[in-house]
Amino acid sequence: MGKRRNKGAAKSLCKMMPTPLKQAAPSNQTPSKPTPPPRRASKWLWSMIAAVGLFAGFAIFRPQLQISKSDPLYRSDPFRVRFEVKNEGVLLPVSHAQATCEFRELRFKNGIHMGKMGTRRFHPYFPSIAPGDSAPVACPVEEIFGTHLPALEFADVQIGVEYLYLWFLSLHYQARFVTKEKDDGSLIWVQQPVMK
Repeated sequence: MGKRRNKGAAKSLCKMMPTPLKQAAPSNQTPSKPTPPPRRASKWLWSMIAAVGLFAGFAIFRPQLQISKSDPLYRSDPFRVRFEVKNEGVLLPVSHAQATCEFRELRFKNGIHMGKMGTRRFHPYFPSIAPGDSAPVACPVEEIFGTHLPALEFADVQIGVEYLYLWFLSLHYQARFVTKEKDDGSLIWVQQPVMK
């Protein structure tokens, strides 16, 4: 009798216990990886940043040319005083610099009046102008009038400089000057806006 009771109690306890969950059979499929976000936007952003940086570097470090006048101007030989082409950049030199002079108008005391006469090249040619350095140039007026020039009343000239930046970019700078008579009768160069 005791053994039967024990067996019955054991059966009842087995019924009361929860049945273990069956483990799922291992699947042959590998878990899918999350898809990475598209990289087109990031590549476009970095390309824009690189382009802006390149343009800023070009603008900051490019040579800044200036053409200055000299005073006084001698009426008997008005083009004896030279102009100065200065590289005011901070890093890179100006290379292969070639200056030109355009005679826009010349009036002389003897009544000769000459209008636009085209462009003449300066000599010499400058292989390089370092930052902070300058090069003297003069309009080759002797090519038109020879060594004997009449007394000048008014002159209008436009000076241009063609040069290379980074040894392959061709750039151009221009400055225009006209003469002005002072109270003592001497002439000075006055810079004016460039004319096309």
